[in-house]
Amino acid sequence: MLCFQNEYSDEVWSNTKQDSYYKGFAGAKPACTMAMIKEGKEGAMSESEVLRPEPEFAALVGIDWADQKHAWCVQAVGTTERESGEVEHTAEAVEAWVGQLCQRFGDRPIAEAVEQVKGALVFMLSEYELLHLFPVPPAMSANLRKALYPSGAKDDPRDADLLVDLLLQHRDKLRRLSPDSEATRRIQNLVEERRHLVEEKTAQSNRLTNHLKIYFPQMLEWFDRLDTELVCAFLEQWPTLEELQKVPPARLRAFFRKQRCHYPELVERRLVGIGQAVPAIRDRAVIEAKSAVVKVSVQVMRSLIRGVADLDGKIEEAAAAHPDFLSLNRCRELGRCWHHACWRQWARSGSVTPMPRRCKPTAGSRR
Repeated sequence: MLCFQNEYSDEVWSNTKQDSYYKGFAGAKPACTMAMIKEGKEGAMSESEVLRPEPEFAALVGIDWADQKHAWCVQAVGTTERESGEVEHTAEAVEAWVGQLCQRFGDRPIAEAVEQVKGALVFMLSEYELLHLFPVPPAMSANLRKALYPSGAKDDPRDADLLVDLLLQHRDKLRRLSPDSEATRRIQNLVEERRHLVEEKTAQSNRLTNHLKIYFPQMLEWFDRLDTELVCAFLEQWPTLEELQKVPPARLRAFFRKQRCHYPELVERRLVGIGQAVPAIRDRAVIEAKSAVVKVSVQVMRSLIRGVADLDGKIEEAAAAHPDFLSLNRCRELGRCWHHACWRQWARSGSVTPMPRRCKPTAGSRR
């Protein structure tokens, strides 16, 4: 097996964007807010966790969400009577339904339990100031349903009624949703969407690896990573060994120069490997099918790589506009890897863990 030096190995953290920014460090650590980082203290609550006094609610509402219709149950405080119904999952229907609640209860605060931590319905309901949302963990409502209804049958109106029971009897066990500032939520959403793209890119890379192992395993020896623009461009032009071996070495050298491969020895080793390679299989039926899928996969991979890079830029922009940027920017001085890990942790909890000493990166190093 040929071993090659990684052409990216001498790049410093400030000149590259790698997915490993977002890999968290092992173990849970005490968290502190930006204000506490400035003062060198720990143990403060994040802005999303600051407790606000609970208002006097006029009504308790449980809503069991679904794709098309949501079942709801309403009980006015001070009464035992409950009403139930359904509301369509459209912005117009939800706005009309909330308007009726506000009109009925005189624009007084309403507690609403929803079996969803985040999602379309939660985002819709969060727009209304009078609604105080209490996200209910699915496991909590499922266990309560199992205890009260051993048959296990699921019924949306009955589930909405159970959510009202939770608000009425166990509201102290629920955490009221307290949205962060717009600047923080912007970073949270950008980081979360970036993570989803990175996960999809990893899935595409694994899929690509599986196909190449069958008919073109030499690619895994010549390149230690497949999720790069270089590999995408390479496989887009030459998806099979047969096609690759027909290309003159001069053209391949020009290709690597265009892709900014600045290691002549590495390029020459690859050229030697290409000349000496033997096809893993010769079944044209398999090669044709696998190579066709590989060409599609590298196109998707290239889009994901650029999408992640685009979100990296937006995260940097959002970070610079955040009120706590000066405090979080201190993490950047410790290394770009930790700087981005901070934003990922911020997106999860609104607070940042002090950096472990053993994790401090040095210039030019990689984890």
